[in-house]
Amino acid sequence: MTADPTAAYRALLLADVAVAALVDERIYLQQLPQDPTLPAIRFRRVSQARGHQVPTRFPVYQTDCCAATHIEAEQLADAVVAATQRAKTVQDGVHITQGVIVNEIDLYDVELDMHVTPVDVRLHIIERS
Repeated sequence: MTADPTAAYRALLLADVAVAALVDERIYLQQLPQDPTLPAIRFRRVSQARGHQVPTRFPVYQTDCCAATHIEAEQLADAVVAATQRAKTVQDGVHITQGVIVNEIDLYDVELDMHVTPVDVRLHIIERS
């Protein structure tokens, strides 16, 4: 597969009007910039299974919804859930057949002084050549 599921996941989030209204383009892979403007999203792939008979992938992305307040982090998490749950789309050449919310929790990052609501999203992807 030449298409990049991680880039497709970011594109899926950016394409959602509610997510984009909250974070503009502040969706970062792996880490936030120094002194980030909030709210923002930090995400990383935390696992990926592959189908053995059908060419499929099932990546799970930990999507950290970061904000100055607990309420803002929760609002951003709600927007991420709405954008990804049951998603069926093609983003950047990646065929996403379903999005599933695996987990959500509340955290507080003491070092960065911000509220974080991680949302774990599993995508079901069909690989096409």
